[in-house]
Parts: sequence; structure tokens; C-alpha cells
Amino acid sequence: MTYCHGFRMPTAAMILATVFWASSWVANKSVLPFIGPAETVTVRFTLAALALWALVMLSGDLRDMRRVGFRPLLMGLLEPGLAGLLITWGLTMTSALSATVFLSLMPVLMPLLGRLVLGEAVRPVIYLAAAIAFVGTALLLWGQAGHGGGSAWGNFIVALGVLTLCLNQLLARRVAQAYGRPVVVSAWQLTAAAALALLVMLTVERPADPYAGADAVVWSSLAYIAIVGTCCTFLLYNYALRHMPVGRISLFVCLITPFSAPMAAWYLGTRVTVLDYTAIAIVLAGVLLPSWRTWGLGSEVE
Repeated sequence: MTYCHGFRMPTAAMILATVFWASSWVANKSVLPFIGPAETVTVRFTLAALALWALVMLSGDLRDMRRVGFRPLLMGLLEPGLAGLLITWGLTMTSALSATVFLSLMPVLMPLLGRLVLGEAVRPVIYLAAAIAFVGTALLLWGQAGHGGGSAWGNFIVALGVLTLCLNQLLARRVAQAYGRPVVVSAWQLTAAAALALLVMLTVERPADPYAGADAVVWSSLAYIAIVGTCCTFLLYNYALRHMPVGRISLFVCLITPFSAPMAAWYLGTRVTVLDYTAIAIVLAGVLLPSWRTWGLGSEVE
């Protein structure tokens, strides 16, 4: 491990990406009563892809398209394509806060998968951090079960989406290490995801009158989900993947639940109790534990 930009860069990128991602879960939940899941993700991925390709052209990164290759297209089919469809579908049947709890599976699975598939070393502190974060999310899930809503079937579908995220993260780590170029990689990802979402909308969901239920508030929420919750999130996420192993990256996913709790309480009216906030504090402690050793040393790039 080398140290160059300290806690500030990769960790700050992932924390900010997690805040954006958490807000998109809450915004997603708010638009689903008005339009279908496939309609939602089609607009989300299409607008995000257009924004990223505009950024590619403005930054002069078009020359890097051939160098990066087409593996980001496969990444896009997995995440956010298939994962986004599954998670959005699950959100129609469960609460936003209950759904985010299932992301706590990733810190448990990813260190093992990173070790087995990528041969990445795993520091013991990562396992300790994952255990602490898992306890916190389990406590939050237990508390939400009594007052936050949700369903077993909806949670199961979200869990399938999380497993898809795990598979994609292994591929994304290799692409990030080999090529970097987060803008081009993210643009290809969102393009593939938009194509898959459109195909599902036209062949599976087949709405009789697409977007008929979308008013100005819904469209503004969709624009936020696309630009902030998707475009910005994937740029930050693909940048961090170049500098952190997947076991470490997956810890930050636990932050989605505590970040989404106050957002859901404020925007959706989801009840959040003292027990929930206690669980949130436990999750935060677990996720930040590996970073405490590097504060002030210069960097955590691995």
C-alpha cells in the first residue's frame, strides 16, 4: 500500500458517491407511484448517459474509447442495468430504508470474492469493520421491521440486485486498474444500461401510455436521479475503484442505509427512531474504521 493523497481523495469520493446514491433511492421511491420501474430507469440511465457523453466530448476523452474497449458495456448490463431494474422493482414492494439494509451483504461478500477471484489481500481490520457495519444494519432492519414497512418478496428482489452489484464490482475493479478513464467507462456503462432498460420497458412492462402519470415534480425528480444519483455517482465510484480494493469499496455501501434514513424521514415521511439513529452511528463507525489509521499519513491508495 502506498500513501499519496490521504484520506481526502478516494475515501471522500466514495462518501460523496454514497450520499448521492442514498438520495437517489429515496427519490426513486417517490416517483414509483406515478410511473413504472422500467420507465423510471430508462429515463434515469438515458439522461445520465447523455450527460456523460457530453462530458467525454468536452474533456477530449473520445480518443480513449478504443483503448478502454467494450468491457464497460458488460459492466453496464450488470450495473446499473440489471441491478437497477431489480432494485427499482423491489422498491415498488418495500420501503426505501428496508431495501437499503440489504446492501449490508456487500461488505461481507466482497472481501471474500476479492480474495478468491482477484487475489486481493484483505487486512484484518476490513473484516472487523464489516462485522461492525453488519451489526448496525441488522439493528436498523430490526427496528424498521416494526415501523418502516416493507415486504419479504420486495426485499428478496432487492437482494438479487445486490448480488448483481457484487458480480459487477469484480469486473469493474479490473477495468479500473487496467484503464482508469472513469468518464469514458461510466459513459459506456450507462449507455448499455439505458439500452437494457428500454428493451425491458418495451417488451416486459409495455406501458399503455408511457409517462402519462409524470408531472413536473416527477420529471424534476427523474432529472435529479439521472444527473446526481447516477452520473455523478458513477464518476466518483469508478474513480475510487482504481485506488481501493473491492473489499474496502464495499464497506462504503453500508453508508447508504444511514444516509437514506434522515432523507426518507424528511422527504417520504418514513418514521426514524432513536434506535435507528443508534444503529446508524454503529454503521458509520464500522465503515470509517479502516480510514482512521490513515488520517494524516497522506493516502490510502492501494
